[in-house]
Amino acid sequence: MFAIAVTTTDQHLVWAIRNYFKVGGVREIKRDNTAVLEVNNIEDIVKVIIPFFDKYTIIGNKSLDYRDFREACMLIYSGREDKIRLLQLWTNINTGRDYTLAVNRAMVYS
Repeated sequence: MFAIAVTTTDQHLVWAIRNYFKVGGVREIKRDNTAVLEVNNIEDIVKVIIPFFDKYTIIGNKSLDYRDFREACMLIYSGREDKIRLLQLWTNINTGRDYTLAVNRAMVYS
């Protein structure tokens, strides 16, 4: 799943992103005061979301998350679901990894 969350006061942003991509849906989580754009269809992620972020590169710590997210989605989409590799990738995402260490090790996605 691909998701972007903002406070409900900024929900117009996720609606604008949803209208741009024309995939996924927006829902409001009242208890968290959050609006979330979610894209659950793997084909939409691979054919719409990933090409966008390949073209408009993410920089900083999130580039590491994107690299792992992209690899996991491509594994799922191709049908080569290596469960151990997927678990390794998913456990890295959104863990606050240090981008500067990755740069020093030449691990940045390009």
